[in-house]
Amino acid sequence: MYLFVKRALKGIIALIFLWVGGLGVFIFMIPNQVRDEQTKTQAVVVLTGGRERLKTGFQILCSKRAEMIFISGVHPKETLKSLLKTFEPSGAICMQDRSDLAATTHLGHAARNTKENAEEVARWLEQIPAKSFRLVTAAYHMPRSLLEFNHRIPQVTIIPHPVFPNGFNRSNWWHAGIFHLMLSEYNKFLLAFIRIHIPFALSSH
Repeated sequence: MYLFVKRALKGIIALIFLWVGGLGVFIFMIPNQVRDEQTKTQAVVVLTGGRERLKTGFQILCSKRAEMIFISGVHPKETLKSLLKTFEPSGAICMQDRSDLAATTHLGHAARNTKENAEEVARWLEQIPAKSFRLVTAAYHMPRSLLEFNHRIPQVTIIPHPVFPNGFNRSNWWHAGIFHLMLSEYNKFLLAFIRIHIPFALSSH
């Protein structure tokens, strides 16, 4: 009994060290800038979750760095008209030709999480099809998004284009609010990693 407890404690301590070490790696996986702003892709994909993401996606489209835009995870009651309405007063995106914008904008209403985002985009790409796209989401969400998307559609070139919500800075990870956000996202990343890779590892034996 004593030997069993001793081994169990060693195992728990080892898991804690692995978890803490993984958290450090994850923090440095979070981008602190957009590394490639100019490469043109066939599409830009925006994962909903903030006005800044939509603004960035439409700006990429308007600057001709992408030919079309797909917005994944849109609320069932939202339409392109209602999405664009929030940008009209500020002139944040090109509004000069609504018909062109409508023809190049596609909305996905089915996704409720990051895994479903990847599945929704994969179905859309089967209809296009596009071989490259720029992925727009929050910086802290990018590692998990890339994990899901690269697993679901490995044949497509994905250029990450992170946005940085107000107050978020990877270098200030130790601040209470930011650390809590990173901790939550890290645990979600771990669960996604296990779901994707553990079954694959078991099935390959």
